[in-house]
Order: sequence, then structure tokens, then C-alpha cells
Amino acid sequence: MAHQEYVGHRLIEVSVLPARVVYLIAEGSTSGFRAAVRTASHRWGGMTEPIIEVGSEGDGGNIARLVAVADVQAVVNVDADPSRASVLAASWRLPLVAIDDMESASPMGIGIHEGKVLAGEVKVKAAEFSKNNQIARDVELSRRLGADIHLMAATDVIDDALQDEARDRCDRAGLELLVLHEPELRPGLAEQRAVQSRRQKPASTPRPRRENSRTASEPGLEASIDTPS
Repeated sequence: MAHQEYVGHRLIEVSVLPARVVYLIAEGSTSGFRAAVRTASHRWGGMTEPIIEVGSEGDGGNIARLVAVADVQAVVNVDADPSRASVLAASWRLPLVAIDDMESASPMGIGIHEGKVLAGEVKVKAAEFSKNNQIARDVELSRRLGADIHLMAATDVIDDALQDEARDRCDRAGLELLVLHEPELRPGLAEQRAVQSRRQKPASTPRPRRENSRTASEPGLEASIDTPS
């Protein structure tokens, strides 16, 4: 993104909506249903997430329409047959994740960017990416979700070393990397800091001008000497 000059405060309207998923459980599975309800109850927007029993029969048109109307962003397999869950997720063009991965992983964002599935995480501080093998875990989870793009984002500056590590791991996982940090998310901040720095910098003290040191004996000078009468 091109650099933008800081022009003062800006008003930005943002719609913050819950990321929704659909849960797949085995036909007649009481434990699977309870696990899906428990997981949904811990999630913002979980009350709007459908739970679908997966039988041996093909997916009916009503279920496909339900998934479309629910506007979910991913499929979570609770205890349905993994191969059947994969077929359904592919038919709905949604990423698939196992419920165990969902519960053990750090919070992730899932969405669509330029027609491709995007998954990743936004940190408040970029330094958090350097802890507990975080980048490797995030990239691996994006791969499991079937994402095309891995998102690495923070509200401050992500240094080159962290970006290089993420890019290397994404290359090996067959993922594109999208980095969003301060230069893209807060383009006017750098300029604002520069302006503040210039204002806070003490003004330099001008050097005193040297007085004319020529004496009366030098050519071109005249001296008036009063002598007592």
C-alpha cells in the first residue's frame, strides 16, 4: 500500500460480526451433539451456528440451503466420518477443521480474500509471534483449514525476521502469505510520529556573531582620541 500523508483524525465505520461455523456430528450421536453445543456456547455468535447429523445418504438440498442461509465460514467435524465430512465441506466450498484442533488452537480468523480462502491471526503486539513457536503453529492450522492464504497481522510493525520466517513456512506449506501491520493498517501513524518528533526537538541555539576585531591602527579605520587640554 502506498504511503499516505497524515492529515489528522479520520472517521472509520467498521462492522464487527461473529465468525460462524457449521458442526457435523455422526447420525444419532448424543455425545457429538453435546460437544457441538458446548463449543458453540463458548463462541460469540454460537447460537446461530447449525448442527447437522451426517448419515450415509447423500446431502439433501435442504441442508445445502441451510448452510448457505446460515452464512458460515467453516465446517467443524465433531465426530462424523472424516471422509464424508471432507466431501460435504468441499461441496459447500468451505474449509474443514476437526473440533479438537479448533479447541486447542489459538483464535483464528477465517474469511475470503479476492476469491480465496484466508485464515490467520491478528496480534496486538507483533512480538507475540516470536513466542511458543507461534508462527509454525499458525501456518500449520491454516494448512489444516484448507486455506489458500495465511494471514499474519499485528497493530504495530512486524519486523523482517518474523516475516521471513512466516514466508518460508508458508512456501513449504503451499500457502500464500498476506502480511498486514502498521504501515497498512495505520498508514498515517509514522508521519504523525515524525511530526511530533520535529515539534519536540529543541531548537538549535544560533551561534553568536563575531564582533569586528579590527583596531584603530588597521587601514581604513579612523580613531578620535580626546586628550586633556
